[in-house]
Amino acid sequence: IEKLIRPDLTKFGGYAASKSPETLVGKIEIPVEEIVKLDANENLYGCSPKVNAALASLTRQQKKTAANQLEAFIHELQALAGKKIAASDASGLIGLAHGVIESLQLE
Repeated sequence: IEKLIRPDLTKFGGYAASKSPETLVGKIEIPVEEIVKLDANENLYGCSPKVNAALASLTRQQKKTAANQLEAFIHELQALAGKKIAASDASGLIGLAHGVIESLQLE
C-alpha cells in the first residue's frame, strides 16, 4: 500500500492525539461518555464504509474491486454534494478518490 501514497505524504510524522475526554473527569458536570471530541479534527462518524471496503480489497491485492468500491464512493459523494456535504469538500474527496484509482494502474 505504501507505493500508493504520494511521496510527500510519507514524510509526515505519526498521529499525535490531543487530550482525551477523560482528562475532564471531575472538572465539568458532563459524564465522560457524553463528551464528543471535536477539537483535534476528529471524525465522529469514521471512514466511509465504501472506503473501508476499498482498503480491505487493497490489502488482498484486489485492485479492480477496490477501484469499483472507490467509484461507488465517488457516486455517493456526487449525490450528497451541496446537500449533506459541502460541494467543495465533496469535490476534494472525489479528486483524491480519482487519484487513488489512477495510481492503481489498472490494465
